[in-house]
Amino acid sequence: MGMVRYEVDELRSRWDYFCGKIWAKNRRDVFESLNAHYSDGRRFYHNWNHVLDCLRKLDEYSRSIVGHPDLFTEAAIWFHDVIYDTRRQDNEQRSAEFFEESWKILDVPTHGFMGESISGFIKQTKDHPSTCLVSGQVLFDIDLSILGAQEKAFDEYNEQIRAEYYWIDDDAFNRGRAEVLSQFLKRKEIYATEHFSKYEDQARENLTRAIKAYEER
Repeated sequence: MGMVRYEVDELRSRWDYFCGKIWAKNRRDVFESLNAHYSDGRRFYHNWNHVLDCLRKLDEYSRSIVGHPDLFTEAAIWFHDVIYDTRRQDNEQRSAEFFEESWKILDVPTHGFMGESISGFIKQTKDHPSTCLVSGQVLFDIDLSILGAQEKAFDEYNEQIRAEYYWIDDDAFNRGRAEVLSQFLKRKEIYATEHFSKYEDQARENLTRAIKAYEER
């Protein structure tokens, strides 16, 4: 499930534009590091396609909300899944550390407060808390928007996640996956922002259907 060339070119262009907005240095070096991780052939969902989809959803959000501080959210999108190993439980922490090192390399003039906030958002993608600064809420809602995708896209996403956990036997995966999805379904609201609340009903339908299927297998 590799990316077609024009998507890689789009990502490079977007990265360069983003780095220009924050006056970043050494942008090519950092992009190549990101590319090495997100292009890993063992990733079926948490790859460049996911990052690009998140960026496009941020575009959609930004067009509807005037004055949204999208630089924080966009920076977190680029790095939030850069470290992804299904055998570990600390991917978010390690991704945040990768970001922190990259932030130093980029030498962003406002690297202090901005960097700390972005690192915190990345760490919080482990649990997607409902209470957070707006930029973080937008990040979490974007990351979870796949739950509210149309049925075919949601099912493909589930298949991609299964492929990433190829080393786990079916019974263990089905139990674990049902438990993870159930945590989202138990929430009073899956999405924290008004803009992404449009995914709420479809997400609950998808989750209910998927959980039932996992439990019956």
